[in-house]
Amino acid sequence: MQMTKKVLSIVLAVMMVVSMMSVMAVTANAAGEVAKIGETEYTSLQDAIDAASSGATIKLIDDFSVGSIEFPANKTIHLDFNGKTVTCTTHKGIVNNGTVYFEDSSSNADGGLTGSVGLVYNKKFLYITSGKYTATMSNTNQCAFYNEANTTPGGSAKTATIYVQGGTIDSTGYGIWTYGKTATVNVSDGTIISHNNSAVSGNGTVTSTTDYGKYSITISGGTLKSEAKAAVYHPNTGTLTISGGYIEGPTAVYTKAGTTKITGGTLKATGAKADYAFNGDGNNPTGDAFVADSCAYPGNDMAITISGGTFETTGAGTSAVASYAKQDDPLYTSANEQKIENFITGGTFEGTVDTDLYDTTYYTVQDNSDGTVSVVSRSDLTPVWEWVASTNASWQYQAKLTLKDGDTVVYTNVYNPTVVVDGDDFKYTCAAKTVNGVEYGPIADKVVEANGVIMTSSELTNAINAGGSWTLGADVTAAVTQSSDVNSTLDLNGHTITNNGTAPAFTVGSGSTLTINDSSDPSTGLVKNTTANSNAMVLATNKNGKLIVNGGTFENTANKAVVGPRWNTTTGSKITLNGGTFTTPASSVFVNTANNTLKVNGGTYSSDVTSFVNSSKTVTDNGDGTYTVTPSGNVCQIEGGAMYATLAEAIAAAQNGDTVKLLSDVNEAVTISGKTLTLDLNGYNITSPSVTQPIRALNAAKLTITNSN
Repeated sequence: MQMTKKVLSIVLAVMMVVSMMSVMAVTANAAGEVAKIGETEYTSLQDAIDAASSGATIKLIDDFSVGSIEFPANKTIHLDFNGKTVTCTTHKGIVNNGTVYFEDSSSNADGGLTGSVGLVYNKKFLYITSGKYTATMSNTNQCAFYNEANTTPGGSAKTATIYVQGGTIDSTGYGIWTYGKTATVNVSDGTIISHNNSAVSGNGTVTSTTDYGKYSITISGGTLKSEAKAAVYHPNTGTLTISGGYIEGPTAVYTKAGTTKITGGTLKATGAKADYAFNGDGNNPTGDAFVADSCAYPGNDMAITISGGTFETTGAGTSAVASYAKQDDPLYTSANEQKIENFITGGTFEGTVDTDLYDTTYYTVQDNSDGTVSVVSRSDLTPVWEWVASTNASWQYQAKLTLKDGDTVVYTNVYNPTVVVDGDDFKYTCAAKTVNGVEYGPIADKVVEANGVIMTSSELTNAINAGGSWTLGADVTAAVTQSSDVNSTLDLNGHTITNNGTAPAFTVGSGSTLTINDSSDPSTGLVKNTTANSNAMVLATNKNGKLIVNGGTFENTANKAVVGPRWNTTTGSKITLNGGTFTTPASSVFVNTANNTLKVNGGTYSSDVTSFVNSSKTVTDNGDGTYTVTPSGNVCQIEGGAMYATLAEAIAAAQNGDTVKLLSDVNEAVTISGKTLTLDLNGYNITSPSVTQPIRALNAAKLTITNSN
């Protein structure tokens, strides 16, 4: 049958259109565009990256191979694989220095990277939200994604973070390898599979020039699997935190160092039971879901807390959680590492849980009747507080806390109290105590009705610092530094205060007054030092402090002084010794009295104190190495002249222009009539025995009062 010319023309026209369409398609592919930003197309991905503004999306439009690509530091770029595959031909050829999002907008979301090399070298922020990333390297110690921060020992933090929020990483080697200070991997969704190594891993290398530790791995979701090793491997300093997700491998998680915190998620071991064997370059799965390996790795000192999660195993004889030490390997029996214990506080476990792994005092195992057990807190512990007689001489009472599980005592401890002055009594207090994260108490305060009587060293310290008059009721061991600006009086009452420390037994506070008496008869009150130390005087004063001693014995068994200012720089303090006995093997009972005042009015001393007394006192050499100071009977002296037993006698004998100088305190009322005199108090006091003024100047008398001391 023959065609008409009209039909033939139509057929030829159609053939020409088809031919032209074919030529156009060949032309588009031949141009080689592989990516576009908006409607602008680029023949290489690097060109698109270089042209992209920060925040732009680069969409792939064809499959292609690439050697090296670098994302700059100053851009945020979204790379949409759009169902296309980029074949990587150079190991770690894709380098990220900025902020990059790997995503795939195609319906199957199966675009991504592939190659027989390590795919990505991340040094900043990388987000994997979708897509497929397949690494089929023959060297299974290589990795699909490298995440490197600062690996210089002691170096500053350097950001390198991979966020896995979706997609699939499938690798014959490691899935993600993170290393260096603050290198971070955060898995919240997606799948990471390793066929011969770990899905996510740190590195245990620490040398003088390299430190791969101080990284962070956080798993809150997603699926991580390994067919040959631990799915997650944590061998260095840094933190592994698991709060969710599904982790599966011959051993699910293996840790050798750093901090591990597990609060949720599922850890499943698929391996058969294998004896522990130390591996100095990785991990040997044991069939246990979680393994803690104390093996003296460079970043050792593990801190592990398991408070939640589900731990499953499939192999006979395996454990949900296992803790090993290096000496458990028959080849290393001489090692002395201690396996980690008592780190489980919660969670659900297949089979049983070794009691070494949780503190049986506060936790117990609950059978769930489904082949699993849970570690749970003994939450029904009943606290019993009581004040008990103290076994420590510093207190009369101590606070005792007992925790009971029914009738079983699971915890007991005695706590030292705080003592405060309550009038002339003492109040013992003890704050609440936290045991295993639970707070108990506080116990009600205990008031000790002391009526001003001190029984312990703690009471002595608080009483002297509070001020007021106190009586010692028992021998104590103490060293007291008085607070500033208080006035305290202590009656030794025949008891002994022993100081075994290196500070003085008593140090008078700045601006404070301390008076020491001994009411016992005969006097047996004693304050003694037993330690040889340059600061270990028995009695000392701080700046402007005032010490008055009326009785007692003060003994330094070391070759040191008994009394003096606390420091060489102390000024303005006043020491008045009216009585007592002061002994030391040293050449002098006093030290460093310059810029301070020392008055010796009475007492017995193991060194000659003549230079410290005035003419109203008499120093007697007892012939046994001691010297006794007693009043001479004279209370004042006309300067450069005679001494007198009363102030009135001295004033009556004085001539115009004379100076009458006190030698001791005076209790009398005197009258000066028609004379011009100077009265030098010399640091002493004049008091009147009646309502009459202590001094009256009559008949044109002129009196100048000074104080030369």
